[in-house]
Amino acid sequence: MGALLVVWFMLMACRAAVQLPPLTLDEVARLIRDRVPPVRIQAGSRERCLGFAWGPEAEARLRAAGATSDVLDVVQTACKRLPPPRFSGSPVPPRPEVGRLRPLTGVYRLRGQSDSITQQILHETRDGHAVVRLLTTLRGDQRGSTSETRIDAVSFAPVSYAATMYQGSATARVILRRVGDSVVGIAQDYGKPTFALQYNAHEGTLLPGMSDLMLLATPDLSLGRRFVLPTFTNTTGDPCLLSLAVERETTVTVPAGIFPAWQVRASGDGCGRAFRLYVSREPIPGYPPRVILATEGSGYRVELIRVRPD
Repeated sequence: MGALLVVWFMLMACRAAVQLPPLTLDEVARLIRDRVPPVRIQAGSRERCLGFAWGPEAEARLRAAGATSDVLDVVQTACKRLPPPRFSGSPVPPRPEVGRLRPLTGVYRLRGQSDSITQQILHETRDGHAVVRLLTTLRGDQRGSTSETRIDAVSFAPVSYAATMYQGSATARVILRRVGDSVVGIAQDYGKPTFALQYNAHEGTLLPGMSDLMLLATPDLSLGRRFVLPTFTNTTGDPCLLSLAVERETTVTVPAGIFPAWQVRASGDGCGRAFRLYVSREPIPGYPPRVILATEGSGYRVELIRVRPD
């Protein structure tokens, strides 16, 4: 991470304790109707951030209030401070055992295509602080991505997430970092301006990639088990609620072999389309305690080719 980004994160953390409540959609619409100059709206959004997500509904509401293209650009690129996702009716899952996250490298393929995916779990200590790193790399024809999720190696607490995606010559990126009771970061969609992110985050909020680690590290997966996890999308950094439900015991055939597995359904509010993961159910000689064997969704299936302890 560059020195400028480190300074930016520090400034965001200092401001979080003194910030005024974020601007609501009603407040911004009222400013537009009152013909407040765009430069003043920009100054207010920089000081307070916005308390609503940008999307078609917000854009239509502001256009109806009389927003010009300049004002819409200001709102779209302003920092966001959204409340954490709310959930009820599901207990917080037990704390995963970080010791189950053994260093490994897994190689996967996208069935029927040339895309390859490599996933690594690494342990390291920097400045006396032990972390676990999940590195994921996708390589395909004219597309690809790299991402890194970091967690505390003792408490399983989130530390940071960074991802870069490309399609042809266009790139997108997301950077998130846990700072106190907030998650702060930046995001840039393909061909669009970079904008700041800031969300309130209560205990139990995960960064992208941590749900995979949680499945690997939770020792007592069982049929019918269900977790509801506040997290963020891995491509845009938007908050969402991810539900993981252990649906059944099964046997999975992948290029790496035939294995007993848990079938886990992943779905959620704002987290994209539902998909299924297949996680090894019994210890496999020569393998880590648990590995992800396959992932499948609408029109795709990712399968394990090989895995090795590092």
